Amino acid sequence: SKCGLSGMGMAAVGKQLPVPSYEGLMELQADMRGQ
Repeated sequence: SKCGLSGMGMAAVGKQLPVPSYEGLMELQADMRGQ
């Protein structure tokens, strides 16, 4: 649970960065597959 929340926070931070982080890119791909 704690680790999951931390991961979500990192993904959110990655999306806010000018250059997407690796985790941000993985999260974006997951979102695209879900739609």
